[in-house]
Amino acid sequence: MQTATLIMGPAWTQAGVYVALWVLITILGGHVSPLPPKTYLFICFCIDVVCLTLQATGGGLAGAANTKGESTQPGTTTMVVGIIAQLVSAFLFSIMLVIVLQRGAPQIRKNKSMFYVSAAMVLSTVMMILRGFYRSVELVQGWTGYLITHQRYVIGLDAVPMLIAMGVLAIFNPGSLFEKEKARLSKNEGEEKSPEGTEQSG
Repeated sequence: MQTATLIMGPAWTQAGVYVALWVLITILGGHVSPLPPKTYLFICFCIDVVCLTLQATGGGLAGAANTKGESTQPGTTTMVVGIIAQLVSAFLFSIMLVIVLQRGAPQIRKNKSMFYVSAAMVLSTVMMILRGFYRSVELVQGWTGYLITHQRYVIGLDAVPMLIAMGVLAIFNPGSLFEKEKARLSKNEGEEKSPEGTEQSG
């Protein structure tokens, strides 16, 4: 069960990146996204819920079977389906991320906050895809496979990528950087409107 929760954990980090991209799209404008922002976010979260459900169900089945001394294969297979689905989801998200960053590149290059957050999202996504690929192969090999029984692979291909994925988001926190950008945009809008109000009052 501990391994199951460890495998499911990064889904929450991935969900955080989904939200960060959604906020970035709302700042840059809907034209940078191939899908309406709310539609994209809804689809991503639905996929995440399905993936987490499969992984949790599989982990529960495998844990119960292990306790009873029965075959853990049905539960393991369910977990593998869940984590591979999550890996595919991450790949699809990365395509969406590339499209948004490419279309919004002129605006992003001019703003440090958006540039740092964009770079953090790219690095975090790459690390989670690497980790997802490793976990998929690891579970396919089974609970006594080569990868899962050699700690150096768990550390190098799971712990380190997730440390980087979460660390870069902690350093270049999307929440605080986006708040600064929204405040700047609101200030600019206020300055643009103030001359009009002055002319009308005069």
